[in-house]
Amino acid sequence: MHKIASSFVIFFIWGIITSPAQGFITPVEEVPHANECYIVRTDGTRMEGKVKSYDIGEGIKAITIENSNGEKLKVPAVQIREFGVKSTGLVKMELMAESTETIRKFTKG
Repeated sequence: MHKIASSFVIFFIWGIITSPAQGFITPVEEVPHANECYIVRTDGTRMEGKVKSYDIGEGIKAITIENSNGEKLKVPAVQIREFGVKSTGLVKMELMAESTETIRKFTKG
């Protein structure tokens, strides 16, 4: 029993020493259009709809969504506290590919 406990402690310490302190996952290349989404503004209001477009400069400048009434709402990025998009199979595959690449980078050399 003592040997198992010592092996576990050694493995745990080795894992802490060899693991990176911080790692970043590559972001998704673009926000998928026509996907269900929600936006929580800095004032706390929540909007739901489908992504219609987004303005890009150095980063996303604004996101336009279409609500259930068909009304298009353009929200500047500075007014967005939280933004969520329902994943499609393609987005999930892209995230899986990116995470595999990230794991490969961490385990390499």
